[in-house]
Amino acid sequence: MSTSNDDDSGSPRVTGLWIQTTPAPPSLVHGINILSRVPIFLDLDEANYTAWARAFSVVFGQYGLDDHVDGSPAQGDSDWVQNDCAIISWFYNRIAPELLSVVSSDDTIYSLWAAIRDLFRDNQDTRAVYLGAEFRSFFQGDCRSFNIAPA
Repeated sequence: MSTSNDDDSGSPRVTGLWIQTTPAPPSLVHGINILSRVPIFLDLDEANYTAWARAFSVVFGQYGLDDHVDGSPAQGDSDWVQNDCAIISWFYNRIAPELLSVVSSDDTIYSLWAAIRDLFRDNQDTRAVYLGAEFRSFFQGDCRSFNIAPA
């Protein structure tokens, strides 16, 4: 089984499993111990966004909650809203407080998921540009780059 991340949802999808599962009832979703299923705590200072997103994606797939983060229109019925609120509370427990203040959610988990995805993807591109510029500034035999006194 392999994963792909070519869609716009930002969540890895398991290829080969393209069936729509029935969402778990709120009574089951509210009882999920998210700390044991997603042991990764998302922080801006850690390079763990991909692992964090994959761990949540597994839970979403297992309980039929993908429609909360894949851009599908909100269902708006009582069960859907209760599940959405449960997922928001999971995120509050698995995200650094300073990160939460940066990506405050409007009203659904999708808006929070998209804001976090965009923040980490934007940072990834910016970091790549800075690292590329730093790499191109190195010269062979440049002792200053390594804090080595010239011989």
